[in-house]
Amino acid sequence: MDSNNFNEFIEKRQKSLNIKPKKKDQDQDLGKSLDSRRKKQDLKHQKDKHTLLVKVYKKLFIAICVYIILVLLLLIGNKHYFQLDYLVLIALLSTTTANILGVFHIASKWLFPNKE
Repeated sequence: MDSNNFNEFIEKRQKSLNIKPKKKDQDQDLGKSLDSRRKKQDLKHQKDKHTLLVKVYKKLFIAICVYIILVLLLLIGNKHYFQLDYLVLIALLSTTTANILGVFHIASKWLFPNKE
């Protein structure tokens, strides 16, 4: 099939389907449409990221609350059920507290990076 026959076929097909040929204005509309799609996609990305941030922070908050409860149980249990030396207790609590705070700090840096 040569190009003239193909072009005639396309024109007939467009007429039968009531498809209007593109104009230059439609190309500009297409550019605007692409910009609006990109903006919508960026907005959706920001919403998804925000949802992820909220979920992760809730889990971190729960982890810290569980840690505080475990520390209280350890202190109560140390008094009634078992006797840890005070140096051991101080070392245990300080290292686990540093670990929990470190994880929270690393997660915060990952979720909210500097915009420099």
